[in-house]
Amino acid sequence: MLKRLVIALLFTSVLWHAEAQDSRPNILIIMTDDQSHDTLTSQFMPNTQAMIADQGLTCTEFMMPTALCCPSRASFLTGKYARHDGVLTNSDQLIGPTVANYLHDSGYYTGLIGKYLNS
Repeated sequence: MLKRLVIALLFTSVLWHAEAQDSRPNILIIMTDDQSHDTLTSQFMPNTQAMIADQGLTCTEFMMPTALCCPSRASFLTGKYARHDGVLTNSDQLIGPTVANYLHDSGYYTGLIGKYLNS
């Protein structure tokens, strides 16, 4: 319960800070791992379904560049295939800019909740 409260307060703080700075759109990236395409349903994830999918946000086309979690996550964050970002295994370290760096350099207030990479 405390963990959920801390996460909610963090998101509220991030959104308030972003709105206080300027009128640019807020950007929220949700990346999940090891999730099948059919798990966002009222049977398995009813709250997530109600808060995201039922509000109009759905994705119908997907791509997984690498079948390992860290290389795939690094590709998502950098926009590069694993052979170009250097993360080829689940223990390789990501070196180089990510979407968070580009957003921060553009004046956005950025934050991360959850696992970044295994290394």
